[in-house]
Amino acid sequence: MNVQLTQNQPLVLIIDDDLTTQVLASRFLEKAGFRVLAATSGQEGLEVFEQSHPDIILLDVEMPEMDGFTVCKKLRAMHQGKNIPILMITALDDVESIDNAYGLGATDFATKPVNWAIMVYRVRYLLRSSMVVKALEASKVRLAKAQQIANMGNWDWDVVNKTIHWSDEIYRIFQVNPITVKFTRKKFFDLVHPNDRQQLKESFKAALLNPMPSNFDYRILLEDGSVRYLYHQAETTLSLDSSPIKISGTIQDISERKLAEEKIRLLAYYDSLTGLLNRLSFIDRLENVLAYSKRNNRIMAILFLDLDDFKRINDTLGHDRGDLLLKVVAKRLLEGTEASDALARRKVDDIQVNVARLGGDEFTVLLTEMNKIEDADQEAQRILKLLSEPISLEGHKVFVTPSIGISVYPYDGQDVSSLLKNADTAMYHAKKFGKGNCQFYAKSMNAHGFMRLSLERELRKALENDELLLDYQPIVDSRTEKVIGAEALLRWNNLNHGLVPPDEFISIAEGNGMIVEIGKWVLRSACMQNMVWQAAGFEAMQIAANLSSLQFRHYDLLDTIAAVLKESGLHPGYLVLELSEAMIMDNCEQTLSTLEKLKETGIKLSIDNFGTGYSSLSYLKRFPVDTLKIDKSFIIDLPDSRENAAITAAIITLAHGLNLDIIAEGVETLDQTTFLRKLNCDAMQGYLYGKPLSTKEFTKMLESNHRQLFNVVD
Repeated sequence: MNVQLTQNQPLVLIIDDDLTTQVLASRFLEKAGFRVLAATSGQEGLEVFEQSHPDIILLDVEMPEMDGFTVCKKLRAMHQGKNIPILMITALDDVESIDNAYGLGATDFATKPVNWAIMVYRVRYLLRSSMVVKALEASKVRLAKAQQIANMGNWDWDVVNKTIHWSDEIYRIFQVNPITVKFTRKKFFDLVHPNDRQQLKESFKAALLNPMPSNFDYRILLEDGSVRYLYHQAETTLSLDSSPIKISGTIQDISERKLAEEKIRLLAYYDSLTGLLNRLSFIDRLENVLAYSKRNNRIMAILFLDLDDFKRINDTLGHDRGDLLLKVVAKRLLEGTEASDALARRKVDDIQVNVARLGGDEFTVLLTEMNKIEDADQEAQRILKLLSEPISLEGHKVFVTPSIGISVYPYDGQDVSSLLKNADTAMYHAKKFGKGNCQFYAKSMNAHGFMRLSLERELRKALENDELLLDYQPIVDSRTEKVIGAEALLRWNNLNHGLVPPDEFISIAEGNGMIVEIGKWVLRSACMQNMVWQAAGFEAMQIAANLSSLQFRHYDLLDTIAAVLKESGLHPGYLVLELSEAMIMDNCEQTLSTLEKLKETGIKLSIDNFGTGYSSLSYLKRFPVDTLKIDKSFIIDLPDSRENAAITAAIITLAHGLNLDIIAEGVETLDQTTFLRKLNCDAMQGYLYGKPLSTKEFTKMLESNHRQLFNVVD
């Protein structure tokens, strides 16, 4: 609808160097019936003001050359600018900036981003207030009538005689009977809300020092406990010698306006049924997040949810229960995390999550501050799990599942429309796979990415499906070549993908934290198997198991070790924990404390892949470890490499100097064995003495060694 503007309609002057802000403001204000002029700098704004005499000014604070504070000060110094409403707009929201704005004579203060649909009402209110003030100055009769209509009263404080006069309307606003109660300044301040009282007192002090007009909002607490919102304006009158003699002002009850603003805000931003962000607000937030992601080269994701069979539930149980179901779903979408931003935002680790209801049974989840695409899948899996629980609707138990489509910026679109459309497309694709399913939009993941996500999902079920297993690689005495121990090596035999290489799934387990539970399983299984071999009559030997950094730093590590040893019955001396060199050198003091506590349990400690990190000798000699394992990268080209030969010799000498045992990893040739024996290496591990073997194969090897031993004895 085109709005026909006339010269009688209010003229708004916008002073802002941001052309986008000018365009948006002009569009909304002109549609609402205002005439609009715009200036792109403070100096231009002053010139336009003098020429056009606008009814109200919207003034940006942050402008080059002349900022909004300076412009406001200059406007108030002009005769025609004394009473014009000035609404200052800024991205700054600190109290100092607000105080500065009001101190220089701003009528009101708003922070960016601005909802211009609501700002129109604010502008209208400021103009209405301005007209009221003009009416007050024109006639006392009209003043009294205007005060009554506007819920506004006036007051005068005689600074010299220390007396104060309140109008009848102020007595009504404060619910004070002037006949029975002496309404002193102390009584006035006592009724002000404690959180606003000091600011109001400071404003009176400032008025004595600075004759500039002031205005702000504050709350009062009435005798019945109710709260009222007031709009306060004040101005100082000076004597001929510029001393303050009187402070006059108005107080307006704006409680209804505040309530209306809150209702408008809720209607504008939130879904009335669930309290989640609505479509308009979600798209607005999505646009802001997308702009941020583009500037900072970050990824973000949209999860588009549609409830399976919602129409059937709604038609069967009725729309009231259908609405109740939607409320429960909204609540569950926000479960398990720290809530903020009313009901529409939460946080998972460092990932910001915004939840919205677009309409009907469609919900969207916006993920920002993501580090990897897999974060979106984890959130989708969390939602699937939360919504899989039965929901009770006034005595009716129902099960509801969502179909979830995921689009990821920048892979699936560069704008809001594309990302939403592609997430919607992925959601319908998910429905084809059955209920309770999630699918990425195809372009967001290459084949490797899809495989990784698939592996992560199935890894979560690996423990309960008994898909994990251990191989054992023998460790032999260098002199006798007798098996004195074994290293337990984790394997995953997946039903769909077959044997998955450790370097593929262990990184996934470390990334999602599952390595802690998997590590517990490894320790328990290795200790149990060691006891099985001992019970079968084989000579007791040590079993080594690798600890991940997450497991090493986990709060229940010591309890886990104690529980495993107790459950298996294994003597602590036959369990070796292998720690990487990099792991133990991270936060050395904390590492030392943990190692000492582990050592107190009686288990053995070994530093794996030694020589590849940056160990501190001062810490190394303090660490209560038993063994160093020379990394295979130093062994592979022995004895030909003079450099690696020298490093290997130095490590063996160092270990023996610290009374530590030494194991060489990756031994594959007799020449390597001969060389290491000459250096008095204690033990060896590698394909020359046995590749990693399954439990059954390792048992056969032990049986073979056992028979050979008895044959020698016989």
